Amino acid sequence: FKNINIANKPVNMNFILTALVLSLVLPVYGMLGMILVHIIIRTLKIEPKDYFEIDDTFLPEPYKALIKDFDDNIVEIKRDELEIDAFYDIFKSHDRDLEQNAVNKLAKLQDKHAITILKKIIATITSDTKMLATSALIEIEDKIIKKIEKIRNDVKNQPENFRLLLDLARTYDYYCYLGILDSVINDYYENLAIEHYKKFLEKDPTHAEASMEYGRKLLTGGQKEKAIQTLYEAINLSPNNPKPYLWLAEVFYEKTDYISVKKICRKLTGFENLPENCKEVVYWWAFRS
Repeated sequence: FKNINIANKPVNMNFILTALVLSLVLPVYGMLGMILVHIIIRTLKIEPKDYFEIDDTFLPEPYKALIKDFDDNIVEIKRDELEIDAFYDIFKSHDRDLEQNAVNKLAKLQDKHAITILKKIIATITSDTKMLATSALIEIEDKIIKKIEKIRNDVKNQPENFRLLLDLARTYDYYCYLGILDSVINDYYENLAIEHYKKFLEKDPTHAEASMEYGRKLLTGGQKEKAIQTLYEAINLSPNNPKPYLWLAEVFYEKTDYISVKKICRKLTGFENLPENCKEVVYWWAFRS
């Protein structure tokens, strides 16, 4: 087709015809494609991977105390008020003052999400803000390392205060959780956390919260069988607490033992204090066919 003029404006008829054909044909192929995908999934019985991943917000309360230790003003900055996930948009504005203010707030938050954004800035932003983000990460690490050194010295000087072993284990654990470290150093601190949780529980084997945290840390450290044993111990110590059950379900999910996941989730449906952010996944597993 040749171009024609409508109201003295040229119109490309080839483009119009192509667009018309595509608009008629694509929905048909789209419907056929969805039917095929459904048939394949039903045939292969594909398991819904990543549907029992525990959310980061489901971490022990002691992390809040650790964060406050690193910065006394942190209580004034709340993630839900700042809408932290929208921070990255600021760094597309190329407004130096806005960027600097955002980096400062992210540095004070010392939240895993904040650190993810700071690392993304370092990887993608080309302005001087990259240097600010790098400095912020170094500052956060500095505070954590100083905290670790302080507790280490306290453990050495106060051997009778075995509670310090738990504080040290949690600080190692938090350092790994933030996602600052590379894999080799992260493994090193994972092992230190496991070692100190174990030492503390040898002194106080009835501490239910520490037992649960130890089981979770064994899971992230790849020791699944030992994690199962420890989490059952945590359940015996605190049978009305849904958290060790949730981490136990996470271990069985990692082991692809979906029957055990389902059994645990069915039990969890009877807990009135089940965390809101876990209900959807628990009920999905409990009542799936």
